[in-house]
Amino acid sequence: MCFAIIYVEHIRSETLREFNIGNPQNIGLIFCGDFNSTPDCGIYKLMTEQFIDSTLVDWRSNLEEAVSGVELSQPFKMDSACGTPEYTNFTTLFSGCLDYIYYQKDCFELLQSVPLPTEEEFKANTAIPSVVFPSDHVALIADLKFRE
Repeated sequence: MCFAIIYVEHIRSETLREFNIGNPQNIGLIFCGDFNSTPDCGIYKLMTEQFIDSTLVDWRSNLEEAVSGVELSQPFKMDSACGTPEYTNFTTLFSGCLDYIYYQKDCFELLQSVPLPTEEEFKANTAIPSVVFPSDHVALIADLKFRE
């Protein structure tokens, strides 16, 4: 994710320069999808707090791949349009929040987000995918508008 942000930051700077856009607020960022990361993990913290330090447990979550002395930051003030719902994925092996719509909160205003199904609705067919929900992830939907 951090490499993607570095690339996006570069492309954004190039676009501002190339099209002579004086106000950076005229270009807003939205990242959305399955981040395979629960709200207590580093990706959520990096996106919403702009920084993760070297003490983050994620750096040592796999002993064979553990790293030390790493800190990451990103320059964009992002928020999660749908918050951190209890479930965006509900299978027999895992249930939790993995999906997000991150938006640049100094560029966009969140108007609304569509409510997500309840645990009872997920459990009605044991898990998802099901006849009601065709994917193991639920769709996140939010209305955003550029700030004036």
